[in-house]
Amino acid sequence: MENKNIPEVRFQRFNGAWEQREWVNTVDISTNMVDPRIEIYHNLPHIGPGNIESFSGSLYSNVKSVKDDNLISGKFHFNKGDVIYGKINPQLGKYVLAPFEGLSSADAYVLNAKDGLDQTFLFYLIQTNDFFKYSVSVSMRSGMPKINRNELNEYKFLAPSLQEQNHIGKFLLVIDQTISLQQQELTILKQTKQGFLQKMFPKEGEAVPKVRFAGFTGDWVQYKLGDIFKILDGDRGKNYPGESDFYKTGETLFLDTGNVKKNGFNFLSKKYITKEKDESLRNGKLELYDFVLTSRGTLGNVAYYDENVRNINPSVRINSAMLILRPIINNKVSNNYIESVLRGNIIDKYMLTNRVGSAQPHITKGDFSKVSIGTPATLKEQSQIGNFFKQLDEVITLHEQELEALQQTKKAFLQKMFV
Repeated sequence: MENKNIPEVRFQRFNGAWEQREWVNTVDISTNMVDPRIEIYHNLPHIGPGNIESFSGSLYSNVKSVKDDNLISGKFHFNKGDVIYGKINPQLGKYVLAPFEGLSSADAYVLNAKDGLDQTFLFYLIQTNDFFKYSVSVSMRSGMPKINRNELNEYKFLAPSLQEQNHIGKFLLVIDQTISLQQQELTILKQTKQGFLQKMFPKEGEAVPKVRFAGFTGDWVQYKLGDIFKILDGDRGKNYPGESDFYKTGETLFLDTGNVKKNGFNFLSKKYITKEKDESLRNGKLELYDFVLTSRGTLGNVAYYDENVRNINPSVRINSAMLILRPIINNKVSNNYIESVLRGNIIDKYMLTNRVGSAQPHITKGDFSKVSIGTPATLKEQSQIGNFFKQLDEVITLHEQELEALQQTKKAFLQKMFV
């Protein structure tokens, strides 16, 4: 018979059931509130929930000193190695193992393990599904979701010996460090791409870029996207009669914005429509070499419907939150160059400055057709630029996939190494 007090995955030398522990007896919630206006605290970092990335245990780069944040109300003093946990909206998953001494916002708790509980084990305990569900359930009792001290102190959990806790904590910490290194590499790659985008395309008002492949000269040509593409709307399938049975097992994929990411199509989640329904729709049917651009809500994600995608998914429609960009001057502009432009700074900048609405920002096909881009006069130079950025994007995508795999690995171990 399965023992519910033993984890699914365990280090080999440990055995026996885990024992129930109480938060109130094993975790100290700091009451060491200090006045940030006192000079000895001025140069210390100040951490609040807004400085902590959700569900990663990492800090953003926006941490400032106590003095720079002009703090006047009481804050909690913390030391390196303390756990900082955001008590407001616990469903956001704000927690970090403090990498330095500092002051914490009153919207967070400073936590320390005691009486047979390992500090790093505590840090990962608050990342488990059990603790998350508990924190969210008790926080919803008030208008502003918040978990208070009494509610934390009522939490009960299972834990092994201190030695086994230590092994679990160190193991998961190594995974987190690997994730952090992978994230840093990915950030550097994206920054490198941004640098090339700035230098390999002409600035506004200029006719040539700052950096160019050897052997190419002459001014670039200006095109409007409406001259390069026939721009088409997606289909408003959700407004058709019988919405509840609109999606059935069928031959045609019906994509929403979740299927178009920064690095192209994502088919992890698929919806199909029948052949009859497909034939009844007017817009949104993809043809070979079409580009798809998200134009509502999430803006500017681009996917390319090439032979590889079509061979797997020969019949595809998109919804009305996206646009189809269908090339009409293939003899003057290469598709791989256009792909690098659509994924670049020019489009991002246009989307940011010309979007309409705040709750659900969007951009129309008419406005988008007026975007002007610089283009090398020769297809050869276009192709070299396009291939360069395609290879760079492939490396970035590979790093993103590796990062996601590491994050999923950590998630799996959290589920299997805790009871």
